[in-house]
Amino acid sequence: MGADVVKMSMELRRPRPVAGSRFHPEIMEKLRYVAEYPMTAIANLAPRAVTNHFRDDRIEFTRWGFKLTGAAVGEGDIDMACAYRIFRETSTMDRINIETEMAIPLDDRETALRMELDAVRRSIRYCCDALEIGKAS
Repeated sequence: MGADVVKMSMELRRPRPVAGSRFHPEIMEKLRYVAEYPMTAIANLAPRAVTNHFRDDRIEFTRWGFKLTGAAVGEGDIDMACAYRIFRETSTMDRINIETEMAIPLDDRETALRMELDAVRRSIRYCCDALEIGKAS
């Protein structure tokens, strides 16, 4: 492909017994190469990126690790102000692509659409008001 940087995700095969593998040395070693602070990933990728998914998530720690749940931009646990500052200072991108991947009901289309639209509106409000995206410098 000619790419000099690739971002990927992976499944970690856990040694048996699975219940005791969270802090298993094999797992910890694998996580040391794939788990990184989000701002580090953004700082490494932004200068090379041609597009983005400006997305926030809530991070819920569980007994078996963690779970990410989509949130409106500015309402999750990602430092979106820092992320935007990195984009603005190091990237040639001229737009932010807001993504909201929410936990929505799959059996109620109207409620799902209403929830998604509300999350998009709150995200746009945060980007305009808190991050001042679109305001003259």
